[in-house]
Amino acid sequence: MLTLTKLAHCVREHACSLTRLSAAVAMATLPAGAVYAQGSGGGVLEEVIVTSAATRLQSGFESPKPVTTVSREQLDARGLVNIADFLNEIPSFIGTTTPATTTLSSSLNGANLLDLRGLGPNRTLVLVDRRRFTPTNDTGAININVIPQSLIKNVEVVTGGASAQWGSDAVAGVVNLQLDREFEGARVDARYGEAGEGDAQTEFVSLAFGVASDDGRSHLVVGGDMENHDGVVNQSDRDWGRERWGIVGNPLDTGPDDGVPARLITRNVVLGLGTPGGYLPLALGNHPAVAQTRFGPAGEWLPYDIGEFPIPNAFAALPFQVGGDGTPFGDPASLSAPYDRKSFMAIGSHDLTDRVTLFAEASWGKTSSRNETVHPWSFIGGGPDIIAADNPFIPEPLQQVMTENAIPVLVMARTNIDHGAITSDTTNETTRFLAGARGDFADAWRWELSAATGTTDSQALQFNNVIKANRNFAIDAVRDPATGNNVCRANLGGANGAPGCVPLNLFGNGAPSQAALDYIHGTASLQWEVRQKVFAASMSGELLDLPAGPVALAFGAEYREESSSTTPDKTAVDGGYFITNVVPLEGEFDVSEAFLEAGVPVLAGANGMNLDVNAAIRYTDYSTSGGENTWQLGATFSPYTDLTFRGTVSRDIRAPNIGELFQTSRLFFQNLVDPFSGGVSRLIQVPVGGNTELAPEESDTVTFGAVYQPAWLDRFSLSADWYQIEIDGAISSLPAQTVVDTCFATGALCELVTLQNGELFRVQENLVNVAQRNVEGVDLEAVYEVPELVGGTLTLRWLASYVEEQSFSPDGITVLDDAGVVGPDAAGDNPTPEWRWNLSGDYRIGQLGVTAQLRYVGGGDYLADQTAEDINDNDVDDVYYVNLAARYDVPLSESGNLQLYAGINNVFDEDPPVAPVDFINNLGTNTQLYDVVGRYFFGGVRLTF
Repeated sequence: MLTLTKLAHCVREHACSLTRLSAAVAMATLPAGAVYAQGSGGGVLEEVIVTSAATRLQSGFESPKPVTTVSREQLDARGLVNIADFLNEIPSFIGTTTPATTTLSSSLNGANLLDLRGLGPNRTLVLVDRRRFTPTNDTGAININVIPQSLIKNVEVVTGGASAQWGSDAVAGVVNLQLDREFEGARVDARYGEAGEGDAQTEFVSLAFGVASDDGRSHLVVGGDMENHDGVVNQSDRDWGRERWGIVGNPLDTGPDDGVPARLITRNVVLGLGTPGGYLPLALGNHPAVAQTRFGPAGEWLPYDIGEFPIPNAFAALPFQVGGDGTPFGDPASLSAPYDRKSFMAIGSHDLTDRVTLFAEASWGKTSSRNETVHPWSFIGGGPDIIAADNPFIPEPLQQVMTENAIPVLVMARTNIDHGAITSDTTNETTRFLAGARGDFADAWRWELSAATGTTDSQALQFNNVIKANRNFAIDAVRDPATGNNVCRANLGGANGAPGCVPLNLFGNGAPSQAALDYIHGTASLQWEVRQKVFAASMSGELLDLPAGPVALAFGAEYREESSSTTPDKTAVDGGYFITNVVPLEGEFDVSEAFLEAGVPVLAGANGMNLDVNAAIRYTDYSTSGGENTWQLGATFSPYTDLTFRGTVSRDIRAPNIGELFQTSRLFFQNLVDPFSGGVSRLIQVPVGGNTELAPEESDTVTFGAVYQPAWLDRFSLSADWYQIEIDGAISSLPAQTVVDTCFATGALCELVTLQNGELFRVQENLVNVAQRNVEGVDLEAVYEVPELVGGTLTLRWLASYVEEQSFSPDGITVLDDAGVVGPDAAGDNPTPEWRWNLSGDYRIGQLGVTAQLRYVGGGDYLADQTAEDINDNDVDDVYYVNLAARYDVPLSESGNLQLYAGINNVFDEDPPVAPVDFINNLGTNTQLYDVVGRYFFGGVRLTF
């Protein structure tokens, strides 16, 4: 067998045939990695990667880690314009942060962050040409939308811990976006797409241009993208969304052993906490004479219909009911956030001498998204509206009943549809500059020096956000006896306790005047800046020759500074808005690193037996937490030519990011059981804050696999790799329910709990190094190329992932395993099917290419550890998606080509499985795992010259 150590020597001596090069490269990049480039000449494995994607060693040897390589040709064949869409189809990725999952976000809406193994984007290290890129937020993550994808040549994905090679954050692995730095000529791509429902329109244009000087010593490449995606703005725009799937409490349930499920997944689920025109629930303390009533569009006082499955004990369980007068609050929920992105990059190089090259880069990317998030409800969690008996807007029949029964106040729950939706408008602009030099000496050693600086400037606006104090002033209306006009009580009798206050009529949908709405609304503003500086130096080469081949060595150092600042407006700092009350953030850290790697060919037998080992060690010193060591040991062993075993063991780290260290408060809402008031379930404010005492997370990773390339079946490769990642001291907050229960039972942690009138009101979640995360599974891949099939070339590729464990322990004691749990409310917040796989085929004949893909997302449990006593149906169906694309080349000249392409994603318009979200504006499925757009048509043209 030809190892990569021998391959480097073979290339230098020009002694390898293309067949042997192809075999060696295929072995080096599996699993999920053999790159069959589809050029005009057919399906030959054209791209020869001498450097292993999992190591900095320039001479290389077969990677002991699983590596997935995605080529430019594969991206173009699928017709996708965003690399994130392609990568999220690979089974080892989970789409936790995409336009479909950020529709409720106030700062990440429309973003694309990559997440390997479902461990979170902050545990996946994203690099551009193997260098760190400027973060786009205070978590250190990178929004792929700001990188010009017109210049991406291929993508290397290293799964499994890689901190010793690449630095901290590579706990789940590394994604390296490799740019086409040597491109010459011009390439234009224009594409339009639209969902079968007539929405989700996408317009995309990209340009790449490269030129070299006459003497070949200087080279310039520029590229840019423009994409506008309109999104899907209402769940009710889909037939499955109009079914209003949700989960409700079962009023027929009498106990744990009655054979009756406590909860039901069913259709026509609506919010039972409030109505658009106002609702007076008995559970909020309203007098029985007025309770369980609502108000119609004209303020009519009407009885409230509790529906088929009303909320048991009026708020004691889930806040939903079936039918009746509840509000379909999920109908206007967005399924995919609209976004607009623009990016540009210029790459230049100049050969100063035959051995020294200077290079520089400049890049700019801007993304923006504007999306309606939620309506500013007023009920449990948001606080119900307290209306005094002398409020002049109270309908006369109700006023009479209040007088007769001496009722002092009404407690109203309202969804406030007539207030208009709060709209998030987010803009991120990232600028980065890099310069450096590289060279070689002694024909065996290569070196590189580089320096980079970058800044992300962002703004998040929340239009139509409710100013809580203004709304409270406006609700408390009275009639001025002097004038007979309705006024705010704070301004009665000429007082000016609430300047500009306009009384707010809440009795009936549409009752508030525009002047009152203008008074209670404002625009929340949040500005933030992320800054990064990186200085790096490395050297690699061959140290000495052993009988089995040369010993490869690499070493280097890196210094990095990162800082972030967040500036909200004063109202937000004071907690004055309905949502997005963020306090100022200012934080920074610097880190120094040094690494050493070695690759040793131990055995090279004449019968094809080979053994290579490698080792890497890195010392990292953070200004915030001190020094840490990471390391890796790996080996590849071939008992004979057709078969290779490989494995690694490593210690990896993820240092706390600026947000985790310095963030003071972010407000969330959770349904919590309140033991202080008899075990009632309430929607509670849960601020989450940072901790400057956080230490880096530590993880231990083990991988073991085999690659089989039989001599009896040419162009076939099969691989299987088992992995296990165990993260100890993971940064997480203690669950709010754990904090509450501990405080109630023992008196500990009560400083994190706030009561109001004896009831649970707020729970503070602080970040600590207490959690554990473990993942375990198997990745599989098979690649087979049939070079002569009916006059063309067929390439088949199967990628699969089986997840045995996806566990999370929030306190280091309780373990929640989400493997096989696919509901969006999975206990560990990592919904993960046990099986996911893709089967793709690409057929090329002459000028025509056709690509077909069958993608499988396995079903599983809606929630973990449920029985027939807990829920009526805990099974979520699996789903198959079929994607088709075709392309046709029209040669224009010797170097020019026009390619027409078109395709259909989700050909059979498969609806997502039923897996509803338990939240105020509930969605009917899990947007992390399933396609919510439906059948999608696209077409475009590529011009190369």
